[in-house]
Amino acid sequence: MERHKSSGRVFYPARFRQVHDPIAKCAAQTLLYLNYTDMCHQPEKYCLWPGRGNGLCETLVLDSIIQEVYGGAGDRQEQKRRRDTFHDQVRCGRWCWKLPCALGVGLLLGCGNDLFRKMRNSSFTNIEIDALATYAVYSRPGTVRLFRALDMLTRWLILGGLSEYIIYVTESSGPGFLEEFDTSRARREDEAALAERHSETVWEAVDSDAAAMEMMPDVLDSEG
Repeated sequence: MERHKSSGRVFYPARFRQVHDPIAKCAAQTLLYLNYTDMCHQPEKYCLWPGRGNGLCETLVLDSIIQEVYGGAGDRQEQKRRRDTFHDQVRCGRWCWKLPCALGVGLLLGCGNDLFRKMRNSSFTNIEIDALATYAVYSRPGTVRLFRALDMLTRWLILGGLSEYIIYVTESSGPGFLEEFDTSRARREDEAALAERHSETVWEAVDSDAAAMEMMPDVLDSEG
């Protein structure tokens, strides 16, 4: 998914309905969210009518996208349905981005399908996402370590450059890089953490917003 001067091209609802692979869908929704957020930060670069009206940047960007994709077709109810569909996809993309940024982007490969399906069927809030991330960090440290070890591989997969990444890691590290993905070790680490979770240790809350904002510029630069 590319960012274009013609902003509407970043989104076409029918394409999401045609994507059945859960990893591909999460990747598409993630890129939609990242591109939309970037466009809202600099609408003058992407919108069809930069600077028109006094509305919020989000409204200006969305109006531009809807106009580019559909033109002026459809009655008021149909236009509302299109906007609701767009916002639903952006919401899913935000979840697909925020939680992996806090726990490791490899989460999208490891359990994204089941997890995000449950999140879509519930009204997850930012506080609940932070609570889930905090629980995972302290009670499943081995699994989180694996997710983070898969960060670069997953990011390259999302951006369509997986083959280049595999060549790079095998040439620079050799087969030893696979040692990071020792699931038996991760399981032992998880079991040890679970056995100690009733101790007096205070868990510092994970800030998924901060993690997402920190990683976003790097991924957008890679995409461009």
